[in-house]
Amino acid sequence: MPRPRGPRRIVCHPHCTYFKPAGVPLRDLEESVLQMEEVEAIRLADLEGKYHEDAARSMGVSRSTFSRTLVSARRKMAVAILQGRAIRIETGMADHVAEAALEAAALEGMLCPHCARPLKGIEEDA
Repeated sequence: MPRPRGPRRIVCHPHCTYFKPAGVPLRDLEESVLQMEEVEAIRLADLEGKYHEDAARSMGVSRSTFSRTLVSARRKMAVAILQGRAIRIETGMADHVAEAALEAAALEGMLCPHCARPLKGIEEDA
């Protein structure tokens, strides 16, 4: 039985979650579905130019897991572009991942556990 998947830290929340080739009716298209962790991997590696080790640390996963996620995302995008498919970004798990990241930050003392505001720079009254 495989290990359960751990939470991933996802910062990217795209405004658009659907892309399709121009001039082709939606009903005639197949979809390639990107998970939020794949979008985050593309953002870290390709947009920000981070090394895999640093990007994996940012997402809270191992380097090998990050590399597999990135390869999967790039393959899905290549198939969509070259075969004329639509690309849909699946955002369902992002809420759970974001909640887990907020909880982790709160446990580390970086966020208020009640309102999730950053605690950095707040001086305590003596």
